Amino acid sequence: EEMQDYYNEADTCDFNVFIYRNGSEDGLVFDCTTAETEITITNIMHTNEISKMRDMHRYERSFNYYNGPEFSSLDERLQAGLSEFLQGHGINEHLAAFVEVMSIDKDNRLYINWLEDMKAFVN
Repeated sequence: EEMQDYYNEADTCDFNVFIYRNGSEDGLVFDCTTAETEITITNIMHTNEISKMRDMHRYERSFNYYNGPEFSSLDERLQAGLSEFLQGHGINEHLAAFVEVMSIDKDNRLYINWLEDMKAFVN
């Protein structure tokens, strides 16, 4: 079972969605995960400093700011409404598939670079 959890975890891809109005620092930060083109929202944060949040790594954000409650702990109607809000902004299974493909591509490129670095060091 632990190995299955490991493989399930390895097939996921974390990403962030920033939604804000042009000319405003007021916005929402969605922490999301995708697996098999299904998007899961983990947290939603409201901020008055969207530019600062966009420049910050998600772990730094979660350490220094309140990310909101776990999405799964919210009322089901609120979860459905926020999920529809995201879908209305084009965050859907098509984007999830794109994110997953790009993540695999990036991982492969990083692995090839690592192999080249290892070869260069050893030789």
